[in-house]
Amino acid sequence: MELRQIQYFVALYEERSVTRAARRLNIVQPALSMQMTKLEENWGQQLFVRHARGVEPTPIGDQMYKLFLPILADFYKAKERLIQQPGSLKGHVRVGLIKSVAQNVLVTTLLDFQRMHPKVTLSIEEGLTDYLLQSTLAGLLDAAVTNAPKRSVGLDMEIVLDEPMLLVVGANHHKLPSKVSVDSLSTLNLALPTHNHGLRRLIDQWAHEMGLTLVPAVEIDSMIAMGGVVAGGAYATLMPESVVRYVNREQLLTVHTVGNQTFRRQVVCLTSTARPMSESSQAFVNLLKQNIKRLSLHQAF
Repeated sequence: MELRQIQYFVALYEERSVTRAARRLNIVQPALSMQMTKLEENWGQQLFVRHARGVEPTPIGDQMYKLFLPILADFYKAKERLIQQPGSLKGHVRVGLIKSVAQNVLVTTLLDFQRMHPKVTLSIEEGLTDYLLQSTLAGLLDAAVTNAPKRSVGLDMEIVLDEPMLLVVGANHHKLPSKVSVDSLSTLNLALPTHNHGLRRLIDQWAHEMGLTLVPAVEIDSMIAMGGVVAGGAYATLMPESVVRYVNREQLLTVHTVGNQTFRRQVVCLTSTARPMSESSQAFVNLLKQNIKRLSLHQAF
């Protein structure tokens, strides 16, 4: 197998279209198709299913992508290190973020980084903590910003944000004191993320430690949708301070602290202990962490 075939395979897998992949690789479509046919013949496995809208990877194709992408990423990092000129970063950066952080800092970080390092290309993926953690371990991502996981074997973990969890309600909710007792949470009409969401796991773990069982009336993973539902309905929810600030820009929510305010959310940056980041990846991640840390500098509610 040639490195060129791996490059072609990864491009086709990510683009899901021979036309788009060939354009990305700056080659003609027949050359790409020929190399993929050779690759399938060499492996004796069908890697893609062709259809009218493009291609879809087979289960073997999915497995091959997970195995090949770290190899390709390591090659690009080595190449970048060899050809890097002082003051001129190049290469490709792959970073993952949980949505509750991305909505606050991603746009600013991308625009600032592009102005500083226009020759670096970027792939940014949003997802849940478990998925991003596994993708970083597998080498599919250079780094990921997630809620603090319970375990991080094989990963370096740096806390970049430590913030309180707040109780928020809308105008249709009955009036609550500025500081709500922990016990009273179980009596509220709660809207919470689903069990797959990192914030829900954090909430459930904290509630268990407090001797509470929280049963939500509605479950929503999107924080923006959650803010809208709480603002327009008679629901209450628990959100990190930075998320509250983002979804409450129109001042439709009332914010309350909970108990003695020991309930906090930590956001961490995860990187692989086995794969050091390239200079370009390090530069982007440093800027991203810097912007995230600024979130804690805002005046508290």
